[in-house]
Parts: sequence; C-alpha cells; structure tokens
Amino acid sequence: SDYIFFWTNGNPRLTFDICSEIENYIIEAQNINKKVIDEIIHEKYLRNFDIPPIDHIRERIKSNKAVQNAIISMHQGETDITEDIRKKLYLYGIIDSTDKLTIKNKIIKESLSLEWIKQLLNDSDEIYKVAISQYMKKEFMNAIITFNQLLSESNVKNLSLDMIEAC
Repeated sequence: SDYIFFWTNGNPRLTFDICSEIENYIIEAQNINKKVIDEIIHEKYLRNFDIPPIDHIRERIKSNKAVQNAIISMHQGETDITEDIRKKLYLYGIIDSTDKLTIKNKIIKESLSLEWIKQLLNDSDEIYKVAISQYMKKEFMNAIITFNQLLSESNVKNLSLDMIEAC
C-alpha cells in the first residue's frame, strides 16, 4: 500500500484502478511486489496515455502553451508561475490546492515528462493547432505569440500548404 501511495499520492481514481489490477494478479495467485506494481502502472498509464485521468490532462496541455511552459518550469524546480496559470494547473488536475507548486503525483509527473512537453513545443503542427485554438477562443495576444513562434521556427518549411492557407 505504501508503494501504491508512492506512485499515486492518494489519488482515489489512480489508487482504485491500480488496486483493481492488483486484484486480478491476486486472483491468478501471483505474488505482488514493487516490480509488479511498476509494470501495472507503466502498462496502464505510462505507455499509451489513453486512460483517465492521464488522457484528459495531456489533451488539455496540448492546447495551452503557457501551461506547457509552466510544467517545464516545474520540472526545473522553478516556482515563478502566475496565479492564472496555477489555477489552470489545478483545474487540469496537475497540482493540488496547496501553495506548494509540485506535480500532484509520480504518475502524472512521468506522463508529463519534460521530453514530451518539449516535443509539443517543437512540433510545428502542434504549435499551429495551439495557435488556432487560441484564436478560436479569442485569446488573440496568445494566438499572435504562438503564430510568431511558429513562423520563427527553423522548420517552417515543413508546414503543409493546408496549414498555411488556413492562416
């Protein structure tokens, strides 16, 4: 139970799902140890990222460059994040309601790896989608910043004609 808590930090949904998987192992008369728990967690949450709440959290982050940058800052131990972004991090399920600015648990932290976030920021198609999303939400200043980032990328030549025409 301590090791499950180590991964989930008490998140009820994650804890329930992991315990349900462990129950299947017990029914099959298999021993439960840290290695088995690690495998369950990696298989369930850290390989495909398509199960709640991880899928929802990652999808929300894809369309918000400011939150992506905040997560990078958190990974680097920085805490200079605006109150507005802190609220979004909380509402997305990334941090808890305390003043301590840390990712809620190890599963969420690993599913929001620094490599994945940086890949989002460097992916022209993803940047384009973020910019369009910001524009459609009437977040015009953010959209301008994101479009400028897209145009300043060295790989702008990789943009598809459809993307350019849509702009």
